[in-house]
Amino acid sequence: MKHERIRTNRAPVGAAALQPKVTKALRRSTLIELARTGYANLSMAAIARRARVGKPALYRRWKGKQDLIADLFQQIGLPIVEIDDLGSLESELAEYARRSLGVLRRPLAKAILPDIYAEMTRDSELAKLIKSHLQEPKRMRAEAILERAIDRREVAVAIDRALALDIMAGPLYWRTIVTRQSVDADFAARYAKSVAAALKACGSGASPDYVPIS
Repeated sequence: MKHERIRTNRAPVGAAALQPKVTKALRRSTLIELARTGYANLSMAAIARRARVGKPALYRRWKGKQDLIADLFQQIGLPIVEIDDLGSLESELAEYARRSLGVLRRPLAKAILPDIYAEMTRDSELAKLIKSHLQEPKRMRAEAILERAIDRREVAVAIDRALALDIMAGPLYWRTIVTRQSVDADFAARYAKSVAAALKACGSGASPDYVPIS
């Protein structure tokens, strides 16, 4: 049985065994092409050419580009920011900003995240995978910050959690992914102060015994 290999002038004969090094080359090529063209214009043929293999090598592994990207997403993932108890909401928000910016400013994240989040607007298996492997874990980690702030009575028990989580993520993604503005060294502190104030304002439905901390 002939093994799968990098393209040569000689055509392979018979069924090909899947070689890990070829799979790795195809995943790397996919990342490069995804960053270069975006998901909508991603071409299986271009991925194969960049990896120097024939298209059959792709289709032996994945049915199409949705399956390919789903597999790639499971393999590489993106770091999920998790913050320990630092004693105050503002301190935790500042650390959340610093760590999130560290991830979002990576070239790979800048290149692929816009397309990943655009795909979430569609009703597809890939969208479901992105939601379960990226969006939900990220929001769970961010919600832990809210839970501790509630326990410390820094924000209302009846805080609008969905709005609060959007407020926490919004400025970071807008700066780094959407407008791609530069972020100075003081941004995390300013973000923390502003967002902490905004989160306290999300508690208009607070229970009667809630006393805001000044």
